[in-house]
Amino acid sequence: MGISGVTVGDICSTVSNYCYNGVVYSINLEKLPSRPRGLPDHTVAPFNTFNYEEMTIREISCPHCDLPWGSLPAAWGRIKTLETIDFPSGGLEGTLPPEWSGLTQIVNVMLENNRLTGTLPPEWSSMAGLERLELSYNSLTGTLPPEWSSMPSLRYLEISANRIYGSIPPEWKYLSDLRGVDLSVNLLTGTLPAQWSNMPKLSQLFFNDNRLSGSIPESYTTQTFPSLTAFRMEKNPQMTGCVPPSWRDTQDVFHYTYTFLVEDKSPLASDSCTTKSDKGGLSTGAIVGIVVGSVVALLMILFLVIFLCCCRKDKKDTKRAAAAGGCATSAPQAGRKELSTNCYSYYDDLH
Repeated sequence: MGISGVTVGDICSTVSNYCYNGVVYSINLEKLPSRPRGLPDHTVAPFNTFNYEEMTIREISCPHCDLPWGSLPAAWGRIKTLETIDFPSGGLEGTLPPEWSGLTQIVNVMLENNRLTGTLPPEWSSMAGLERLELSYNSLTGTLPPEWSSMPSLRYLEISANRIYGSIPPEWKYLSDLRGVDLSVNLLTGTLPAQWSNMPKLSQLFFNDNRLSGSIPESYTTQTFPSLTAFRMEKNPQMTGCVPPSWRDTQDVFHYTYTFLVEDKSPLASDSCTTKSDKGGLSTGAIVGIVVGSVVALLMILFLVIFLCCCRKDKKDTKRAAAAGGCATSAPQAGRKELSTNCYSYYDDLH
């Protein structure tokens, strides 16, 4: 393996947690005679001469090594059997290798509390078996890849305390097996994803300490988001509106969220913040219905007025025609000095 002080003959007893018939399935760097000071450069000899495709390693870990330096080897992406990479709480630097997209059997990637930089590789969307991804407390930047919505097995995603910006991908609603998401302490903007309330297994969701805006989706209640048991969204000062009234109920699951907002002195949870329903006002749907109904009624009245006016005009024209035809000038009779020339009067104009 190119590890100093370890020969092929004693590698199983020296660095492996699991070895069978001389075949290494697990490497734990904590078992080395002298704890390593960092990950070696895999682009130079002897590491660049290994045939990684033929390796049977399932796990590479050093959970308590606190490695002060080193970068993640892109070559590990060629180990088709690799299931777990566990290097938390160290000084690993560099970026997340896009080449790890070849780890089709990977289940756990735990790299929290290091010094990793760069962006989240969209290529990792091909990790079909990935269940746990822990990247919190690094210096990662960039946006959340919408492509990760094609990780069908992902259950726990932790990317808190980084420098991730941009919006929360609504496409992630297709992660049907997702149980917990921690995106707190980042630079995320945009609104809370209302579509996520349809995720059947999502129980823990942390969006606190970001730059989110907009109001709380109506779907974020116990009735419409029954799977959620822990939700935090405080310290997003640009958010507007009020918490749903049900959140104030001490028996409600979302009361947990409400208490954090109160402690943060968020306007969303202040005593003076009252929803429209609390004030006895009308809902948006009711207002729209009233407006539409009023417009329809106004149009019907206008049509009726026009219809009556047309009927009156026709009636007047008919009377005038009758008067012109039946009241012709007649010869004067004895004792009469005036002629009758008109049978239509001002009274007719009024009727």
